[in-house]
Amino acid sequence: MKARSFSWLLVVLCWICSGTASTGFGQSQSSEPEIPFAHTSKSDLNNYHVRLETSMGTIEVDLFPHFALEHVRNFLRLSKLGFYDHTSWHRVLPGVLIQGGELNTCQPALDPQEKNRYVRRLQPEFSSLRHEAGTLSMARAQALDSAETSFFICVIPQPSLDGKYSIFGKVVSGMDVVRKIAAVPIEKGSVPKKRVELVKAAVVEMKP
Repeated sequence: MKARSFSWLLVVLCWICSGTASTGFGQSQSSEPEIPFAHTSKSDLNNYHVRLETSMGTIEVDLFPHFALEHVRNFLRLSKLGFYDHTSWHRVLPGVLIQGGELNTCQPALDPQEKNRYVRRLQPEFSSLRHEAGTLSMARAQALDSAETSFFICVIPQPSLDGKYSIFGKVVSGMDVVRKIAAVPIEKGSVPKKRVELVKAAVVEMKP
């Protein structure tokens, strides 16, 4: 059983955003000041977390800018812009992990020009952190710099992923919801039979 779960894990984590990714934040540096969190300091980023309101309940995640600065900026930016709203939890490994953030699952579809402006590939930010229950980490394809928007949450420890995927946060509330999503019936390809929606990713500022 363990071997088959690990096999599914490798398949799921190789799925990444299939939309066109840009290599930067638009066509000129003059547009950069408009990008949310582009200039927020590492210490100030500690004052934010994200509330993931799903069709099965709410998950709250704390973020780790001191370990994965650009991944945290990316997650906050996409959440603030509403890109994650009305996407689905598109891959589930039962009892192992849940994966969301695939922008092509958004209903209604996002404006392709907006996606091209704000979505970019991320350089890896591997750290000594471990993939434990509740870990928030970035999915990618085989290339180390192929992470864009899709992320996953571990239901149980996944030590085989340590040092290979960029951990940028952890669930602080709602692990019961994570486990419920991880228990939904799935079809071939680990896709839930019934759509499980990420209704809204809300950026929450925590006052120091």
